[in-house]
Amino acid sequence: MLRRLAASMLVVYMLVSYMIPAKTTGHAGGDHDVAAEIFERADERRTAAKNDLESRRTSSSSNIKQAACEIHVETISATMKDRASTAAMHIEELDTIFENLEAYHATYATELSDYDQYIARTEAANNEARIQAGVLSILNDEIDCTDTEVASNVEAFRASAIEAHKALDGYRLALIELAKAMTMNESMQ
Repeated sequence: MLRRLAASMLVVYMLVSYMIPAKTTGHAGGDHDVAAEIFERADERRTAAKNDLESRRTSSSSNIKQAACEIHVETISATMKDRASTAAMHIEELDTIFENLEAYHATYATELSDYDQYIARTEAANNEARIQAGVLSILNDEIDCTDTEVASNVEAFRASAIEAHKALDGYRLALIELAKAMTMNESMQ
């Protein structure tokens, strides 16, 4: 890289030396090497740009992240709140279905040999879904863009939302299995 830079500077120096006379008389009346001054100023600007970029990298990295956070904080907060409330709503809906299935079984006294196993699986799925939804609601905090750990907090919520979704799906599938077993048993009788 250094060789390439030196070669490019040599090419520029040769081009500049052909285009600009080596010495001119300045307005103050003295001899002045214009090509040398061009290279000197170019080096000064490169050095200044390099220093400026390094200082901006260190100081503005956190400023850029904070500004991006502040732009998206409302959307992220609304999404987090929506996911937490949706999980709670789905648990209530699935609980209602579970209660209706149990009431149906009690009312019509369907004979299902492994009913207790289905109920145990459904209750285990229910408990897991409630735990994951509880974790989701706890992680649903206000986003503070000045906090250096805001990205990890949002990532933890995202991972928890995925786990809550899986747990709710497991609860739903357990209810479907229970309902299928009840209807299959009823159709056989």
